[in-house]
Amino acid sequence: MINKEDIEFYCKDLSPPDVERAVKFNEVSKNEHVIAYQLFIEQKRLPRQIFINGYNAMYAAAALFLAKKYKLKLDEVRGSTHKNMRLVLDFFTRDSKHHTKLISLYEAAIEKFQNLSYQYHTDKRFAERVMKDLMDEGYYQGKKVSYYSEQTLGRPDPLQLTISDAKKFIKEIVEPFLYLIEELTK
Repeated sequence: MINKEDIEFYCKDLSPPDVERAVKFNEVSKNEHVIAYQLFIEQKRLPRQIFINGYNAMYAAAALFLAKKYKLKLDEVRGSTHKNMRLVLDFFTRDSKHHTKLISLYEAAIEKFQNLSYQYHTDKRFAERVMKDLMDEGYYQGKKVSYYSEQTLGRPDPLQLTISDAKKFIKEIVEPFLYLIEELTK
């Protein structure tokens, strides 16, 4: 848990024009990520992107909350902005009745996001995964060009994630978080 003095370490104050820019940027960013994960869900493809866009929508909504409500921006220079955002959210929502729910949702999303990143970018497996992904993509693109009538959207995700996992993540973690953070931003 952090205190008021630590906030100055993790965040920087925004001037009025910077607040407007930050609010616009984060609103657009959040909406773009929400639209992206909804499109991927409708198309029933790329579950990994659904997870990533869902988490990014949460992060943008949290940044929007900080900019609108407190005229602050997370200082990226400090590193590990995902964990820092969690600490800052913990501090600013401490008095809210939704505090524990909001923080637990954010922690679950961070854990899922980091597991996806770790699973995909581990040192030993990174080159193998990239090569396999490129080969798979080449194979499917070749099929698509050769056989126009073949359905190519149902191909498996490189990380063996399913659309139902992604839908569950969005329904149980992302959407409740976005709703709660929007309530706090008003």
